[in-house]
Parts: sequence; structure tokens; C-alpha cells
Amino acid sequence: MKRLKCTYQKTQQRNQQLIAFFEKMVVVLLIAIICALTISGPIRANANMDLTTSECQESKNMEQLQKEESSNNASDEQQIAQVKKNTMQIDETNNVEVEISNVLKADKDELQNESIDENTAENSEKNLQVVQERSEPNEEETLENVDKCLNKQNEEALIVNMSVTAYCPGECCNGKWAGVTASGEKMKPWTTVAAGNAYPLGTRIYIPYFKDEDNEGWFIVQDRFADNSNPYILDILLENHTACGEFGRKNLEVYVYM
Repeated sequence: MKRLKCTYQKTQQRNQQLIAFFEKMVVVLLIAIICALTISGPIRANANMDLTTSECQESKNMEQLQKEESSNNASDEQQIAQVKKNTMQIDETNNVEVEISNVLKADKDELQNESIDENTAENSEKNLQVVQERSEPNEEETLENVDKCLNKQNEEALIVNMSVTAYCPGECCNGKWAGVTASGEKMKPWTTVAAGNAYPLGTRIYIPYFKDEDNEGWFIVQDRFADNSNPYILDILLENHTACGEFGRKNLEVYVYM
């Protein structure tokens, strides 16, 4: 009996030790699980933050690329518009020169076909002089006349038939010089005009076609354009590009004052 009792007691002690051991193991496992969950939370948050930061950076890069592309397209459009404007001005100059040449040639041919004798020689010379005075002068003669007129100290006006166009203060018409004129003054619609070198900066221009506008037809030469040698073209500054398109190109009588 004593031996059995001792054996039973030892068995109970072993069972209690095993139970205590398993309880410790369960506690250790729970602690390990809690620690793992605590550590994995910030890691996941950091991963989400990294993904968000990466997406924001990619979005910024896309916006930057779109802005650069838009800027390049706008620059190309400005260059194309400037080339078209210069081409139109050159064509207008060539047309004026051809017209002047045709008038002079026709007058010369007409005079050569007439039979001029000794009694009518003087009258023929007078007629030739009248025809030449009525024909439109070439560009060099016009520049000399303009300089003579502008150098006068009185208020006598030089009347010129010009091809008048319009431009706006924006980059579409002026590129990097938008807003500022060749004279250094700020662009002012219905006041600023661009003209050739024959007309000094500050020259006053009166165009009867605009007499009913707020400026009553008066402008000031404050700007230049590509073909500064042509005295037959004038570019007036309007408030926007739409108004310029509506105005188009017109042949108008222009009064030039110093």
C-alpha cells in the first residue's frame, strides 16, 4: 500500500509539472503573437505610406511632362504664327513692288507708241512728267518723301495708302516680347501701332476709318515688326486676338504727323 501511495503521489507531481509547463508555453505563444501583430502594423502603415508617396511622385511627374508638352506646343504655335505674319508682309511688299513696276512700264510703253514730232516734243515731255507724278512711287522715293515730311517742323501731314492689319498684346502675336513695345512703352490697345523705320518712334498717326472709335482715329508709332523697310504696311494694336481676326486686312488712307 505504501508503495502504491508513493507511486500515485509521484504521478500527480509529474502531471502538475506538465500542466505548469504547458501553461508557460501558452503564455509565451500569446506574447509572441501579440508582439508580431504590434510590429507588423507599423510595417504595413509604412508600406502604405511608401505606396502613396510613390503614386504622388508619379502623378507630379505626369503633370510636369504635360506642362512641358503644352509649353512646347504653345512655343511651336507662336513660331508658326510669326512665320505666317512675316510671309504675309513679304508677299504684300512684293505685290506693291510689282504693281508699281507694272504702272511705270505701262506708262512708258504708252509714251513710246506715240508718234512724237518736233512740234509736240515739249508737250510729250510734259505729259510724261504728269504720268510719272500720278503713278505710285517706288519704295526708295517714298522713304525720301517720308523723311522730308517728318523733318518739317510744321504740322503738315503725309498722306499714305497703307495695308493695315492688327495684332494683340499676347504671346500668340509677340512671343517673348508680349506686353512691351520696341520703344520700351507698355502696349496700349487702340493707341499703339507698329510701323516701318520710315516712321520714327513717337510719330502720330491719324486713320479716318477709326474716327468713330474712342481714340477718334489717333495712334502713336511705338512698335516695329519684321519687315521694317516697308513704308506701306501698318499694324494696329487691338485688345484681343479675336478682334484682330475680325478686322483682317484693309487698305486705308493714313495721315502721318510729326
